[in-house]
Amino acid sequence: MKISQSLIKAIEQPHCAKQIYFSFVEGKELREPSENMKIGRYFESELIGGSRDGIEPAKYKEPLKADIIRELDKAGIEYNKKMLVPELKELGIKNGLDLRGEKLKPYQDCDELIKMAKEQFKKLGLDEFESQVHVSTDLLNGTIDMVAHDIENPLQLANYDIKWTGLKIDDRWQGWDNIEEKRDAEIQAAHYTHITEELTGERRPFYYLVFGRDMWFRIFKVNLSNDAVMTHRNRIANTAATIREYASNDYKGTGGFNMCLKCPFWDICEDRKETPEVENVNY
Repeated sequence: MKISQSLIKAIEQPHCAKQIYFSFVEGKELREPSENMKIGRYFESELIGGSRDGIEPAKYKEPLKADIIRELDKAGIEYNKKMLVPELKELGIKNGLDLRGEKLKPYQDCDELIKMAKEQFKKLGLDEFESQVHVSTDLLNGTIDMVAHDIENPLQLANYDIKWTGLKIDDRWQGWDNIEEKRDAEIQAAHYTHITEELTGERRPFYYLVFGRDMWFRIFKVNLSNDAVMTHRNRIANTAATIREYASNDYKGTGGFNMCLKCPFWDICEDRKETPEVENVNY
């Protein structure tokens, strides 16, 4: 197993060895994507032509039977009024009709933000880029959202990560207004910078391009000190050692009862704890 920034983050959080196995060996989703996550994937995909997971979010309301019949009538397509909605829809699609229904309001709003983002890309000279760039060494891997010319020095390449957020521009506690405290952002920037430096011998600039739902845009250039790079190398070493230990124990589950209760892999995990542990209290 190669070490990704997602794996490093997972190891640093409370976790179970079996969760790591299901998530990173078998590739199962650790948690169901939230609506905001789905919109973020849509934003990224529409802006740069792809998202890391490639999942197509549900962004349209299913059309009603009357809507489908109206479109069939307009196109002069014959149908039986006793047909059910799936049959009518299939008939229309076979005849080249777009019967996806009305786009949901959050995605309509997102389309406006995408339009603004594309205009900003032109102004920043980011018209040409390579998206979803997979990078890999013997030990590490990752997928960089975008590689393009550096917006401050067009003579060199830079790595870019695209972020969509539903939070306010000045949200310091959950948002991006205090990026120095966002450990996840530091790990991601350090990881991709470290991999590309190993592959190219050059330390590329790294930028977060952060777009807010209510039409705002911020550019963060991550300046990594030598100490930050060394810290990340230590993270990599710790992750590698942890995975070796888990593998030697066949990824035996290490979660307690209360962690297991909340685990999405409860139904398929043979190591789940079905009763709480006895906790001794000594006075």
